[in-house]
This record gives sequence, C-alpha cells and structure tokens, in this order.
Amino acid sequence: MNKHHFLVSSIVTLCALGIGAALHAAPVFTTDGPGGEGITTDIFDILQGNQVIFSTPQHNGAGESDPRSAFGGISGFVETNHSLFSDGPGAGTVDFIEWQTPGWINLSSIDLHLQQDGAGNAVRGASSYALFASQDGVNFSAVSSGTIPSDVNGANANIPLLIHDDALTGTTNAVRAFRLEVTRLTNQGVRVLELDASGSAAVPVAATYLDRLAFNYALNTLTGRGAAQSDDQGPGLITAGGASPGIGSDSPIDAVGNNNGAIEPEDYIFADGGAVDNGNAVFGDEGEAVDFIEWHTSSPVRLAGFKLGLSGDGTDPNRDTEMVRFLIEGVEVDLFDNNGFDGDVSRLFAGGAVTGDDFRIEFTRTTQSGGRIFEIDAIVAAVPEPSALVALLSGAGLLALRRPRR
Repeated sequence: MNKHHFLVSSIVTLCALGIGAALHAAPVFTTDGPGGEGITTDIFDILQGNQVIFSTPQHNGAGESDPRSAFGGISGFVETNHSLFSDGPGAGTVDFIEWQTPGWINLSSIDLHLQQDGAGNAVRGASSYALFASQDGVNFSAVSSGTIPSDVNGANANIPLLIHDDALTGTTNAVRAFRLEVTRLTNQGVRVLELDASGSAAVPVAATYLDRLAFNYALNTLTGRGAAQSDDQGPGLITAGGASPGIGSDSPIDAVGNNNGAIEPEDYIFADGGAVDNGNAVFGDEGEAVDFIEWHTSSPVRLAGFKLGLSGDGTDPNRDTEMVRFLIEGVEVDLFDNNGFDGDVSRLFAGGAVTGDDFRIEFTRTTQSGGRIFEIDAIVAAVPEPSALVALLSGAGLLALRRPRR
C-alpha cells in the first residue's frame, strides 16, 4: 500500500469511528429474545471457516465443553452449542477465547449472548467483557468492552443477556485475529451461548500476519475428557514430521501447539550429550551438534518469516541455543546467531516471502544439554501477490458477509 492510500484509509476510518460514537451508545445490554442462538452464517462462525486458536480451560465435569461452540457448528458434550469455562478459579478470573477468521474483514457489529444459571443467580454470570482485534496477529486493540449491569443480588440484570455493539472502537478495518475476555462473577465458569458478528471482506493492510495455527499439528485437540483434558492449541496444517531425539518420551509436536509431553508439556527438549557450538559463524562445522525439527504441511504456506520461543534453565546457560537456521524445501532462507538468548524471537526473511510445504529448523547448543523449544509459529505474507490481489478486487472477495436479520 502506498503512503497516500494508507493516509486516506486512516482518515476514512477515523471519521467513521467519530460518526459512530456520536450516533450510538455502545455497547447495549438487553434481555435476549427467542431465536438468539443458532446463527451459522455470520463471519465469526465455524461453518464460515473461523478457527479457534486457544482458550482457557473449558468445563469437563460431565464431558467436555468446546470453545468452538461459542461460534456455532460444534456441539459440546456438556451443553449443546454452548461454551462453558471450567469451574474452580475465583470470582474476578478473566477467561478468554482466541480465534482467527479465514481472511481479513472489516468488522461492523457484534452480538454476544451470555446466560447465568437463572434470574438472581450469579453462577456462570459475568461482570465484564472485552473484545480485541488485530490486523497482524501481534498488535491488538479493544474494539468493544463494558461492565455488565447487575441486579440487587449481584447477578446479571438481563437473563439471558444480549450484548449488542455497532459503534465499535479501535482498529476494526482489515482485521483477522480476535480475543474475547469475560470476567466471572463466581468461581464457576461463564456460559457463552454464542458470539456473532457482521462485516465485510477486506484486503489486508499489514504486510505480515502471525498465523499461530499454520504450523500446528493437524491432530491437535482443543478438548478432552477427565484427566485427559487437552490444552492444545487448535489444529493446523502439519501432517508429518520428525526431529532429533528428545528427552524421555517428549514429542516434537509439543513445539507446534500440542500439550501432551510427558516431561514438560508445551515444549520440546533435545536430548543431552551433544557437542557445543564452537563459537564461529559457520553453521554445523567442526563436529558441533546440530539438532532439528522438520515438518510437512497439507498445503503450501507463503512464509515471510517465523516466530520462535526458546528457553534455557533460567539464568543458567544450560539448554540455551546459539545458532538457528531455517530451511524451506531444503534451501536455507534464514541463519542467525541467537547467542544464548531466551524468549521470543521473530524473524523476517531478508529475501522476501517463500512458498513451500516442507520446512526444517536447525539449532546449535550452548552446552552439552539439549535446547528447549517452546513454540514455532508462522509469519505469513499477509498482502496478496499482485495476481491474487487483482482476483480479489474483481471477484467475490469484497462482497459483504452479513448475518441475516432476526
């Protein structure tokens, strides 16, 4: 996007926000009427390609609730088509669901349906909510939020509750990643009946997008029963892969959104005993150990870079990582000296985006102990290639995607 186009778009957005704020009071809290659930044609619906990335634990006392039930299309075992957060944490706990739409949208309005356990009963009620949106999957802004009205018993005043907001704030144009937060009134999890939205398809304005699902294992599960309840991120595109040996029975899929490792769930630790990095800038020479994780995706990914989560043993250099190399289709596209840094590292390829479905990341180590890999995420090229952009502008990509009126 050129500077002029960006400036005009920004001015239009600001004017629209100002006019909306003047004409509407947002949000509006009312009692939900009949037929408030079951919308499957809105832009937040699972059946429209919406994907849940992660949520705080769901209720699984009599089966499992599913965060996808808040977006239609999935029937939970606890209550059909409802999403219930788990019991236990005290009043004031903030639960959340994170998700992404299949493409970028201009968000116009939302309808959030909540319900506690009957009138005057605060159980499964919420004291406040907030919805956040992002163009690039990294920087989020609040687009709707508020304190929910209560009755004399401290419960929600409207049963069932409908929160409608068509005067959204913050960044609502060309957004794709979202996060809903609800604050509980009691130690029992909030019941989310459904979250619907209206808007239209949009052309991305961010150059890149942090896609936290693309490099997830396809068999990841968001839910599970009893002691086997899963805290995986949502399923992604990885169908096969391999890695250097790890500690014990740990699996490399724990570095791509899984949470099943027997040693340290949610990360992968390479086995001990390898030769340390020799300190020069040449990768893998003079016998230094090179650990790797490799994977294949079910469809090609146009990758602009990647985000990597690394950690040693606190301030101890044990399990630190020295050098990192990334390959696509067997060709090196990035190489850098991590120098023992612990934390999140985001890298963009100097040569621009590369499309492929076979990926490999390699590491050298600071000590003989294997490095700890927390997460590998895809940074995809958000702005379409010129040919794809022409097709989008001339085709159905800009048609409004709106839910039907009730």
